[in-house]
Amino acid sequence: MTVPAGSSGATLTECVHNVPLNGLYYFGVDFQNLSGSGTVICQIDFYSGFDCNGNTLLDNETKPPASQEGWQKLTPEAALTPIAGGNSVRFDCILGSDATYNFDKFYVTKDLDGY
Repeated sequence: MTVPAGSSGATLTECVHNVPLNGLYYFGVDFQNLSGSGTVICQIDFYSGFDCNGNTLLDNETKPPASQEGWQKLTPEAALTPIAGGNSVRFDCILGSDATYNFDKFYVTKDLDGY
């Protein structure tokens, strides 16, 4: 998915509905800055509800990208915590201004190496 330049703080949101989530999960997204400057931070929220609603059970966010060049994997900033009773998960990526981005492979997995 390509996201065009916009105002600072624009947000890209993706929800994964109706999936049982119990245990330790790794998450991230592949990201590429095509033009312009700015950075991207993606937040993740695990919910008790089936449609990214209900109680927020756990949240975390990605580290900022290491550079503005090429494809990069955005990975968690904080230590991961096991989750119990999750039924959906939502990514919110906050976009820097004046840039165009590619996003690919939003993932939530039990595999340490990602997808």
